[in-house]
Amino acid sequence: MRLKCNLLAVLLYVGILSGSAQDYETVQIGDQEWMKRNLNIITDSSFCYKNLPENCTIFGRLYNWETAMKVCPEGFRLPSDDDWSLLAESLGGLNVAGSRLMAGGDSGFDVLLGGNYNAVSNIFSYQFRNGYFWSSTSFSETAAWMRHFVNEKTNINRSTVKKHYFFSVRCIRD
Repeated sequence: MRLKCNLLAVLLYVGILSGSAQDYETVQIGDQEWMKRNLNIITDSSFCYKNLPENCTIFGRLYNWETAMKVCPEGFRLPSDDDWSLLAESLGGLNVAGSRLMAGGDSGFDVLLGGNYNAVSNIFSYQFRNGYFWSSTSFSETAAWMRHFVNEKTNINRSTVKKHYFFSVRCIRD
């Protein structure tokens, strides 16, 4: 099954957001409770895609790994690589869970494809095509594990990436 990120799903996604944990709706998937939206808490080390505030309203902010490690509100934390794996397994595994987690899927998780920002090259890229999410699991001094969703794909990609990139953050309840 191929799933397109559509405008209706994007519009339905924009609902509740301010900056405190009680303003973020959550969704229970298996034994985990996740925020239904990407984080949008302003920090010195975060960006709106292409520096446009409307992108933060829809997609949340993009954070580097160091900031992502400490930005989740009280009672929440950045999910580990194992948390992301458990989420995927709860929905049928890495090869099929992506379509169920995307906006318009049946999980209520509602991933939107917010792109990324590369601080080294100063380039924003892939909004509407790819969604990148940090995990708290470090791979090395300069890299960490992340999850990557692609428009019209059913799977979730798992890989490591340099910590200077700026990705979306989805928090999980402690």
